[in-house]
Amino acid sequence: MKKYLIVCGDSFTKGHKLGEKSTWAYHTANKLGFELINLAENGQSNEWISSTILNYLYKNEDKLNEVVVMIGWTDFMRKLVSYSTDFSKHQTFTLTSNDLINPYHSDNDEEHPINYIFKNKEILYPIFGWEPELIYKTYLSILHIKTFCEKNSIPYLFFESINCNKVYFGKETIFLEDGITKLKHELPYPTEDNNVMYDYINQQIIDKIYDEKFINFDGLTINEWIQIQQENDIKIFEEGSDGHTNIEGGKKISEFIIKNYIKIYN
Repeated sequence: MKKYLIVCGDSFTKGHKLGEKSTWAYHTANKLGFELINLAENGQSNEWISSTILNYLYKNEDKLNEVVVMIGWTDFMRKLVSYSTDFSKHQTFTLTSNDLINPYHSDNDEEHPINYIFKNKEILYPIFGWEPELIYKTYLSILHIKTFCEKNSIPYLFFESINCNKVYFGKETIFLEDGITKLKHELPYPTEDNNVMYDYINQQIIDKIYDEKFINFDGLTINEWIQIQQENDIKIFEEGSDGHTNIEGGKKISEFIIKNYIKIYN
């Protein structure tokens, strides 16, 4: 008997301006009659999401036959970073490539690692901003959770919150595709000189990750679905929540999720 819905993700799962009741997680748990365990945090990376939910599951192995896992994966460009100016004290935070261009912390906050990275961006950008590495870490994070759930017979659903992280293969290129505009963002093509990270960017891995348990919302991510509503002048699903779901939006997204959950797990 399943009792708990364990979720993780970014602000689309945690709740942005309106809190947890504006999320798909709250309404999905409520409608399915599960106790919600929401491990999400705003602005986190896929590596953080994977580590956080795995840590919880390993610490609560007595509950594994009572849980359902659902994850709203975030944008692959978010990277988990460890930083310290004192090797006895480390902190972790999530960095995006945009932070190297326009840091969101004040110049007065001299000790924040964002400012340190910004001041040394010419050296650090190639390290933090290489897209194949970031996609590799996202795919590895997804596969870790997928394998754990399948090994322990845990029902699960995955989907993407912000942008689609799925890589497509052309004749001489690989690319990401915007779900709304269908614009293609090309990535460096794998060659024999590429390292192990490219071993995870191939069609076999893509097909394993994006199976029937990796769902979407009319072919879109949550963020893209909201944008389509805005373009159609439908504001009831995000009004008051600054590009995220409000309570009505959370209910609507949860309808997609529950429909797929029932279809897959009967």
